[in-house]
Amino acid sequence: MSGGALASFVASVGVGLASTRSLPGQPFYGLKRATEGLQLDFAAGDTAKGAKHLEFAKTRLREVQALSDGSGLLSLGPAQVGGVVASGSRGGHIIDTLKDFDSETRDGQTLLEKAYRASGQTAPLTVLKSCASTQPVRLNALRPTLPPRPPPPAAAPLRRVARARQ
Repeated sequence: MSGGALASFVASVGVGLASTRSLPGQPFYGLKRATEGLQLDFAAGDTAKGAKHLEFAKTRLREVQALSDGSGLLSLGPAQVGGVVASGSRGGHIIDTLKDFDSETRDGQTLLEKAYRASGQTAPLTVLKSCASTQPVRLNALRPTLPPRPPPPAAAPLRRVARARQ
C-alpha cells in the first residue's frame, strides 16, 4: 500500500470514528446520522428496521445525556451550572435530540407492530418489550437534567414509552 493510500485510509477511519462519537452540533454529526440512514436502508425487513430505529433511539438518549451533563462537548454554547435551560444552542440541541428520540421510537414501534401483525411471530414484540422495559429508566434518569418544564416534544417520549410497556 502506498503512503498516500495509507494516509487516506487512516483519515477515513479517523473521520468514521469521530462521527460515531459526535453529538448534535458537532462537525461530524451529520455524517453519523447519514451512516444511520444507510444502516436502515440495508436492514432487511420490518423487524430489522424497527430494531435499528430503537437502537438509534437509544443512541439519541445517550446523546441527550452527554449534552445535558457536558461530557464530550466541544463548544455548543455556555453550560449552566445546576442544569440546562431550554434556550440557546445546548438547550435547543437537547430538545431537538429528544424529538429525534421520539421519532425513532415511534418509527421502531410502528414497524415492529406491523411485522408482528404480518407474521404472527413474537420476535418483533420481544424487541419492542425489551426497549419498553429499559427506556423509561433511562428517560427518568435524564429528567433532573432537563429544563424544569419540558415542552410537549420533550415530554412526549416519556408518554410513548409508557404506552408501549402496557
